[in-house]
Amino acid sequence: MGTAALDALRRQLSGEQWSADRSALSSEEAFHRLLSAVVTLRYEPGELLTERQMADDLALTREPVRRAVAQLETLGLLESLPRKGIRVAGIGALDVATVYDARLAIEVQAARFAALRRQGSELEVLLEHALPPADEAADAAKASRFLEHDQALHLAIAALGRNAYLEDALTRILPASARLWHWVYRELGPDTQLMFSHDDIVEAIRDADPDAAEAAVEEHLRQSRGVLIEALTSGIAGGPR
Repeated sequence: MGTAALDALRRQLSGEQWSADRSALSSEEAFHRLLSAVVTLRYEPGELLTERQMADDLALTREPVRRAVAQLETLGLLESLPRKGIRVAGIGALDVATVYDARLAIEVQAARFAALRRQGSELEVLLEHALPPADEAADAAKASRFLEHDQALHLAIAALGRNAYLEDALTRILPASARLWHWVYRELGPDTQLMFSHDDIVEAIRDADPDAAEAAVEEHLRQSRGVLIEALTSGIAGGPR
C-alpha cells in the first residue's frame, strides 16, 4: 500500500474527511466504500466476487474499484484468484492470533511512548473517543459506532507516541481487527459487556505513567483476543459464514 492510500486509510480510521479534489475523491471514495463493505461483512468471509459485481453494488466504475481491490489485498482482506474472481479473506482462530500478536507488539510500545511524549492538549482526542456509545442508539448502530471510536482511539494513542512506523503498522492492521469484531457482534449481539472500556489506558497516558499504559493496553488486548478466540472456537452459528 502506497503512502497516499495509507494516509487515506488513516483519515478514515480517525474519522476525518477525505480530499475535496475530485480525482483523488474518486479513488478514495472507492477505497472507503469497498473497505466498509468488507469490514462490516456486507461481503461475507470467503465470498467470491467480481470487479463488475463490486462496481455495481457500490455505484462505482471499475477502474477505481480495481485500484481499491489492490489496496485491500495489501491489507490481507481480499485475494485475487486468476480466472476465478476476487475472494474475501476468511475468518478463523488463526486470523485472531495473527492480528492480536501484531497488535500486541505494536500497541504496547506505542502506549508507552504516548505516556512519555504526549502533551496536555492532545488528551482531548483520547477522551472524545473513549466515551461509550449513546444508550438510545439501535444495537447495530451502537456496535458500529463503538468500533469507529475504538479504532480512532487506538490510532490516536499511536499518534501521541510520535513514531510513524508504529502508527503506520497499526493503521494497516486495524481494519482486519474491526472485521473480526463486526463478526462477533453479529453472532453474539452487540452486548455492551463486550465493548471494553479504555479508561485505564487513557488514565495512564494522562498521568504520564508508561508502565501503567503498557500494562493497560496489554490487558485490553488480552481480553479482546480471548473473546474472539472463544467465539470462533465455540461453534457459534456454525462458525463464520
